[in-house]
Amino acid sequence: MSARDRRLAALAAAFAAGRAQALLSRLSGPRALMGVRDADRLASAPRRERLAALSAAMSVEPGRARTSAEAVAALERPRVAALLRAVGSGSAAPGASSPLVRLCRERIGGSSA
Repeated sequence: MSARDRRLAALAAAFAAGRAQALLSRLSGPRALMGVRDADRLASAPRRERLAALSAAMSVEPGRARTSAEAVAALERPRVAALLRAVGSGSAAPGASSPLVRLCRERIGGSSA
């Protein structure tokens, strides 16, 4: 099962628990069956477990974030590149506002898809 499949199952279970099976059954192939099973298991789990699964499915792996940050940073000016590298490595970004850090995270996450 791919990361994309896990994200779909977690999203369906978190936001459409009652309809997760019906939504995921529209997919085809053996991965769809695994997604339906995952969503069924998560849909009956406590809310905290559903949200934890969703968080894990949506998060970017640290190594992948650093690689993505390097690729994106190569296109930017030195100060922005330094901020992107800091955010990608999980380091503190001194002097950067919360919205700017959030934009950097979105840029890093979006570039690896």
